[in-house]
Amino acid sequence: MLGGGAYSVPWQVYAADYRTAKGESQRWILAEGVTLYLNTDSALRRQDTVAGLMGLMLLQGECLLESRVQQRINLMTSQGTITLASPCRIDVRSERQETTLAVFEGEVSIHAANQTQDVRRIVAGQQIRFSASTCQMAEPADAFRQSWLEGVLLADNMRLDSLMREYARYHNGYFPVEANAAALRISGVFPLQDSQRFFSALTRTLPVTVEQRFPWWVSLRSR
Repeated sequence: MLGGGAYSVPWQVYAADYRTAKGESQRWILAEGVTLYLNTDSALRRQDTVAGLMGLMLLQGECLLESRVQQRINLMTSQGTITLASPCRIDVRSERQETTLAVFEGEVSIHAANQTQDVRRIVAGQQIRFSASTCQMAEPADAFRQSWLEGVLLADNMRLDSLMREYARYHNGYFPVEANAAALRISGVFPLQDSQRFFSALTRTLPVTVEQRFPWWVSLRSR
């Protein structure tokens, strides 16, 4: 249907209830009105409480959670806990040092792991990055954080090196960007699974050339 993240002990990822390989995305119905989407190279464990509260632990990578019901759900990463209590649609990416949360519908609250008394509320249209001890200021949500559901990367004035870091999450290989080209800005819709179309769109839009040294090594240089 669709095409990473936090770093966990390998056996935890292997034993996860829901997993995706690199370049793969999947969809699951967790309960009536609750849908989980996992992005590339991701793993999630379900750990409901005895009282019936739905608990989810994102071990690695990125997920989009969509709730259409009045139900409390705790979505945890190594940096803290995100609590949903009403219908909403959120995207969560867990990386080594921080978690990025984007809210597209509804609102949620955040408890950083080491700051359990400091509750932050994030509403639709906002995103926030937080570590185990601090939460940054909320900012407008990046559209690309849900465009992967459609198998595309939606770039809005994105730096070229940032675009290539996103692309690399879906492909095995090495994709260096020359320093003179790294800061070039680009906007557009780019296919995540069609490499030929992806790089063709780049060279049509920006003054860059693509050099393929090996099948797994593709570099970008300014023209």
